[in-house]
Amino acid sequence: MPASGGKNKKALEGMEEGSLTVLIERTEGCQNVKRFAESQGCKATVDEKDDLFYIHLHKEKAIKPASPEQSRDVVFITTDRLGTGDRQLGEILMKAFLNTLWDAEPKPAKLLFLNDAVRLTTEGSEVLDSLKLLEEAGIEFYQNTRM
Repeated sequence: MPASGGKNKKALEGMEEGSLTVLIERTEGCQNVKRFAESQGCKATVDEKDDLFYIHLHKEKAIKPASPEQSRDVVFITTDRLGTGDRQLGEILMKAFLNTLWDAEPKPAKLLFLNDAVRLTTEGSEVLDSLKLLEEAGIEFYQNTRM
């Protein structure tokens, strides 16, 4: 039986080196796991057999720099959702994106909210908890308040 997304994420985050095969039932889930695995430094190959996707992952031990520099990256966010299709799905994807930023190493130094993205920073926004975590992690926020 294929593993749940939470188990996959936990296994990949804890993996310093080695190989792992993940079984996924859906194409979308397969692509999500592959992207996440690659973001964690894994090489990923996919085989499809018997209506299942077998994602073979391999990770070599990373060499960490002696004194990592603080990120100077700025992330520009210009809309309150990701994609142009279903609005509700786009809002879910934006929240997932912001949560991914919180997990990122190194984290970006600044988030710049422009245009419709300013709505994400206002009272009643579904992502305020995520933004609070990012702020507590030392990420600076800037916003264009003209809408």
